Order: sequence, then structure tokens, then C-alpha cells
Amino acid sequence: MGNYRFLFWVCFIFTLFPSLVKAQQCTYVVTFTDKDNSPYRAAQALDFLSQEAIDRRKEPISSEDFPPNPRYLQGLTDSGAKLRYRSKWMNNALVEMDSMTLSIVEALDYVATIVLAAPALKSDNTGGRVTKSRMTDRTTNDNQFNVRQNTSLGIDLMHERGFKGAGLKIAVFDGGFPVVDTAPAFGHLRDTDRIGLTHNFIDDTTDVYRYDKHGTQVFSVLGAYLSEDYVGIAYESDFMLFITEDVSREYRIEEYYWLYAAEMADSAGVDIIQSSLGYNLFDDRSMDYDYDDLDGNTTIITKAAQLAAEKGILVVTSAGNEGNNAWRHITAPSDARDVMAVGAMGRGELIASFSSVGPTVDGRTKPDLVALGTGVATLPVFGTGIRSGTSFAAPLVAGLAAGVWQAYPELDNLELMALLKNSADRSFAPDNTFGHGIPHFQAVVNFREQENIDFKDGFIVYPNPTEGRLLHIRAKSVGEWPQVRFRIIDTLGAEVMSGTYVFDWLGAERNFDLTALGHGMYFVDILVGKEIFRTKIIHN
Repeated sequence: MGNYRFLFWVCFIFTLFPSLVKAQQCTYVVTFTDKDNSPYRAAQALDFLSQEAIDRRKEPISSEDFPPNPRYLQGLTDSGAKLRYRSKWMNNALVEMDSMTLSIVEALDYVATIVLAAPALKSDNTGGRVTKSRMTDRTTNDNQFNVRQNTSLGIDLMHERGFKGAGLKIAVFDGGFPVVDTAPAFGHLRDTDRIGLTHNFIDDTTDVYRYDKHGTQVFSVLGAYLSEDYVGIAYESDFMLFITEDVSREYRIEEYYWLYAAEMADSAGVDIIQSSLGYNLFDDRSMDYDYDDLDGNTTIITKAAQLAAEKGILVVTSAGNEGNNAWRHITAPSDARDVMAVGAMGRGELIASFSSVGPTVDGRTKPDLVALGTGVATLPVFGTGIRSGTSFAAPLVAGLAAGVWQAYPELDNLELMALLKNSADRSFAPDNTFGHGIPHFQAVVNFREQENIDFKDGFIVYPNPTEGRLLHIRAKSVGEWPQVRFRIIDTLGAEVMSGTYVFDWLGAERNFDLTALGHGMYFVDILVGKEIFRTKIIHN
């Protein structure tokens, strides 16, 4: 507890005034030494996990999935500590206790470590701290912003093909969800009971429809629907809502709330966690993180997010809004190895100035992807809100991921993450500003189709003979060539059509109108550097 010596003495001082002890207990995380003699068994995993959570796991159920030993938890309460939450994955418990109880708990032989999570300060979570995103609060009744953000990722095409997230369970972690229980934009979810598990970790209740509106705004990008006025990306998904962020103060207890929420969502069979939260600085400076801590294995929330990913959950998080301040870097948990960190793109496909940059301290490329993060339409209550921040880029990608997963249910979470990254527009040259670039539903489809095409040469030209006016050309090595020159030559050697094109995953196939050509035989030449790929076609 060396880093928290100041707060420890704050708690200790209150024990000198007995009338204040009960009200001024501090919050600690007690980690246990083991899970020996546990009453839980892998064969009875349904006692602590849903069938969906069991089916999603890549590895057999292990003791990491067992709740802490009930005897250890009882020992804490018998010592005078108030038990709040427990962690299976990290084998710990969040408790409130004064310093006299602390000394008793420290002496228990099954206690490994005790860490201060928050001082004895009562929170009302009603404000006082700037939320995790950049906010530009203005409203409009024009749906052009909603249309723009959806089409930028090919969501219009995804919806046309019937993929709107149905069958996927998405958990949203944030600072509050006011009016979600009453606003018409979420009526379709309430009417079909598709807002399932909810938990407010600040108050330990199921009431999440209060506190900060940031969560409502983020959630609307995913789940809101008002016919032609507003269309959320994955509005047919099932949702879980969790308050883990206390906007009135900032201590590491919020990282532990995130951990407990992830475990609760995992136990309920969640597929995707969407979290527009990030941590690096706290109200107690001894809790602050340094850039050196962004190694994917240090901060509590990063370890929690990585564990969630290892359980088969796709974790999508905002990269952070630190790009134009002294910190500049991504914030935890974006540094987790298997977590999808999303940066913000501005107008003209330029990076937003505030979008946090990578790499991680161990040299991994971050963010992973970017999406529109300026002028994003959200729908809380009164008209469409126009807002900016990586907080709103992240749910765009999470919603796209839900639709893609619905389209390709055979994928696991890491395969899905790789598919979105490998088909994005900068996947051939990722960097620490854009990551792998902007994902797109059609690019994903093209990438998947490519795996099933039998390329005899570097290109495929079809149909041959032609069956109409269009000739299609598809490249095998999409993205390897910056420019490809194309020409059609008749039997006399005359060039009758030509052009220069770039093949990427969004344009993996190029279509050419042959209406002006007469019927007969032609040669199609594709020139890549000094190489020429020639194909003979019959144009009917």
C-alpha cells in the first residue's frame, strides 16, 4: 500500500473519531492467496456461468472461472468488513472497512494483498467531472448526420442484407443511462424485453436510468431507433447496461467496477462489451498511470479487458481524447493486446486532432481502427445531438462488429477482430494514428469472398464469355500494388479501352462497361509494374 500512504492515513485519522468511523470507511480490494478447497467444480459450471458463456469459451472451464472461496469471503465479513463485490478472474473482493478492521484482515492467512481503491468520500455521481468524451452539445432535427456516420462504415448495406445485430448480446459500460427507460427512441427495446441485465455498481442496484447522460448518448449510436429519423447500428441486438463510471470523482475503484461488470456480463453470456471509458489520471496523484504502464499487462482495467477477451468476448473501447494535450497517448484499457481500441476520424477522412495515438510502450500498433468521431449523431431525448469524441467512434465500430458477427457466426472474437482490421482501408500500412484505418461492411464481405476464389493468375476476369454489358476484374493480391493499369485490345492490336485503378478491400473488384464495344474476341491486359497479365475474352 506504499503508493496510497496518504489516503491510508486519511482513513486512519477517522478512526480517532468513533462517531465518524461508520460513515468514513475506506474501500479496499482484498486479493486472496488461492482457491484451494473450493466448493465449485468445472462439471457444475452452470452454477456460476450461463450456457452461452460456457459455449463461447475456447478453453475448458478452470478455477479462474470459480468465484472466490466462500470461506474466505465469510472471513472478511466476520472480521467486520462490508463485502461489496467479488472477482472470479482476479480472486479478490471489494470491501469497505476502517483501519482497525484493516489490521484484522491483514492478519488472515489467506489474504495475499490489500490495495486501497477509494477514500472515504461519498459520491452522488451527479457531476463535477468532465465526462470521458469531448462534448459539442447542439441539436438538430436533420438526420443527415446519422446517415453520414452509418454510410461511412457501410451500415446501410449491412442493414439492407438483414444484419442489424439480432441474436448478439452487447453490454455497455458507462456513467449512466437516463431516459433510456422512457424515451421513444428505445421503445422498441423495452417492448421486446431486449434490455436485459442491468447493474449500477456505484449504488449496487439494478437502476441504471440515472446519472450522467454520456451513457445514453453512446448507447443510442448502437441501439436507438426512430423509423426514418434515427437508426442505431445494431438496434436489433439484446443489451445489458452497467454503470461503472463515477463522474463526480476519479479513483481506481472504477477500474474494479469495470472488472466486476465484465465478469457479470460474461456470466450472463455477453458477446460484445462496448466501453467508452479510459483511465490514466486520478484525483489522488499516487494512483496515476505513466506511459510505461501501457504495456498491456499493468493497469487493472487493461488486465480485466484482456481476461474478458480471453473468455471469447469482443471488447471495443474508445482510444481516448488525449491527442492534442500533453499525454497524447491512448488510455487504458486500449493497450490490451486483444481489445479493439477505436480512434476518431474527422472530416475528409483526416484524423481528429484530439484522438489519442499509439503505440503501446512495448511497440504494438494502437489504435486498432478509426471511425467517425466528429459530428456524430446521438439521440438522447430532445432531437438529435451532434457530438464529438472517440466515445462515439467506438460504438460505431461495436455496432458494425455485431452485424458482421451476425453475418459470420462461425467466427470467434479474435477472428472477428482480425477480419475488421485486415479489411480496413489502411490494413496494408497500419500506423499509430489511424491504426488499420476505417472498417467497412462491404470491405469485410469482399475480404471473406476472396478466400473462396480460385485465382489461377494474379487476377480473375469474369464472366467469360460476357453475359451482359459489365466485365468484372478482381485482384488476388489486393493492396500490394498502389496502381494497376488496365487496357482492352482488339484482334488488330488497337487499344479500345484503358484506365488506371487502385484495388483495395472496399474496391477489391472493378467493373467495366463494355456497351460501346462490338461483339467478338478481345484481350484484357493488366499491367503491374513490368508484369503483364493477359486474358482472352469473348464479348457477346
